[in-house]
Amino acid sequence: MENNFTMKCLPESDRPYEKLERNGAYSLTDSELLAVIIQTGTPKSNAIDVARQLISLCGENGLSAISDLGIKDLMRIDGIGRVKALKLYAVCELSKRMSRKNDIYKMYVKNTAMLADFLVSELSSLKKEVFRTVILDLHKKVIRMTDVSIGTIDTAVVHPREVFFEAIKFSGHSMVVAHNHPGGAAVPSAADLKTTERLIISGEIIGIEVLDHIIVAGHSYYSMLERGDMDRLRKKISNGFV
Repeated sequence: MENNFTMKCLPESDRPYEKLERNGAYSLTDSELLAVIIQTGTPKSNAIDVARQLISLCGENGLSAISDLGIKDLMRIDGIGRVKALKLYAVCELSKRMSRKNDIYKMYVKNTAMLADFLVSELSSLKKEVFRTVILDLHKKVIRMTDVSIGTIDTAVVHPREVFFEAIKFSGHSMVVAHNHPGGAAVPSAADLKTTERLIISGEIIGIEVLDHIIVAGHSYYSMLERGDMDRLRKKISNGFV
């Protein structure tokens, strides 16, 4: 019977797991990091060899190309089956999400489109409704992003206390609120407009301006600021028609 050529056949100093534990992740090559994820090889190749084949398949685009490859493409590599291919996809998605989270806290919101593009990438694929706040400092730099409510949301019952809690805690100067319409259209309901009106009033009392309410549906969005709803609601409030 043929034995698998495992990483235990390597000198201990060259084994990815031991190097990772001893020296930290930065000390591993790309192929060694992938080998930790791939875990096992074939009767003729260890996990590092399998990882090198994967890197070769990625070509000039490097590791970022893994997420662009199809499941069947990955499974053409000897040593990568369905489960390993799915595991690699999951790692790629985690990497993207961590990168996006880092990017948002570097963002200065100069216009709605900048933030809306990020929110679409975050909310478009969600199956449940999420009501999110994006808190900004004096210079409109994002300092905090939090989900106020997750599940089946009736925006008419989203309470200002919950919406402004994080903004007060982290000394926010202004905020943008957003929620998604899974399977629906990027159009505000009467309840959405009423909730926005309540939040504008609460923000004026607290001293934290609500700049916009963005609604995401699929890859589309509706900005109440861009469409003039925020100005109309403020005018309505100032005229006492609440």
